[in-house]
Amino acid sequence: MESFEKIIFKIVTDKKYGLGHYFRCMRLAQEIKKKYKIIFIVDQKNNLETKDFKFIEIYKNKAFENSTNDFILSSKIIKEIRPKAIFIDDKRLDYIWQKKIRKYSRIITLIDDEMNRKMICDYYINYKVYNSKNCNSINKHLNHKAKKLLGTKYWIPNNSIYKRK
Repeated sequence: MESFEKIIFKIVTDKKYGLGHYFRCMRLAQEIKKKYKIIFIVDQKNNLETKDFKFIEIYKNKAFENSTNDFILSSKIIKEIRPKAIFIDDKRLDYIWQKKIRKYSRIITLIDDEMNRKMICDYYINYKVYNSKNCNSINKHLNHKAKKLLGTKYWIPNNSIYKRK
């Protein structure tokens, strides 16, 4: 039996604003699933599961409480799994969370569409960056070693949109 390294996607799945996060990460997961075992850590499954990936629900039958509680619940899972990489598409999780979780994974990738908070990661993806003012804001908030993937060429559409284009 072949052993695959594990990749975790930590995403928000709140019914109000989590669907875009889900589709972005699902698109990336589909691209890398042949090389890695993909695990999604989600607030609630909300019928979003697929047969291709494992989903771990951290807030069964209740809503997100706070980032401290999220760190405790998520870090237990991440510490046990020890993934090669974590993709974070959840703007509720702050710099302190990112810094603490770093010890459990070799690579952290942040997928973001805002530029207003301090962040620590190895890769930073933001498709909404389109001018030097935005770049300056990111440089001010992001650790200097992070590789930045900025602009519309890094937009991650879901499969159905991509096929129609």
